[in-house]
Amino acid sequence: MAESISIRDRFPDDKIEQFNYIKQKHHLKSNS
Repeated sequence: MAESISIRDRFPDDKIEQFNYIKQKHHLKSNS
């Protein structure tokens, strides 16, 4: 959770959502 807070300090919320989306997409891709 602390990780997300530090990222939020550095990036705007829209960047956070984009980052999480890319991370999720990459996670799904590597799982299949």
